[in-house]
Amino acid sequence: MKVVEIQEPIEALAINHDRMRDRVQSLSVPEAEDFFFDTVEDIAQAIGRLEQCLNVENTTGIYSVAESVHKMADAAGFMLLAQVALDLQVAIRASDHAALHAIAVRMMRVGEQSLLAMWDSRAYS
Repeated sequence: MKVVEIQEPIEALAINHDRMRDRVQSLSVPEAEDFFFDTVEDIAQAIGRLEQCLNVENTTGIYSVAESVHKMADAAGFMLLAQVALDLQVAIRASDHAALHAIAVRMMRVGEQSLLAMWDSRAYS
């Protein structure tokens, strides 16, 4: 018997480092730290809410989460995450349930990878 390993896809994140750097440079050190930690925490909580809403098929909740993630991701320079959040809103408006599920799972994956990139990146310190 052969063991087959299935790896979760890794997205090529589109990160606008200039946007984040400009945002952080316009703030004092304590404000920049607050923005950084608040953004990480808020996106992580939104991804958790997305998963909960997806489990109970709450499309209104999913739409609301996608809308807030889009705003946060755009402000933080996570262009791919912002685009996936917009794609999720489009799928909901189109009542495309298959696409909704696939895009929601992708948004969770891209969100997690974006948070890890944000946490690990020297550009945000």
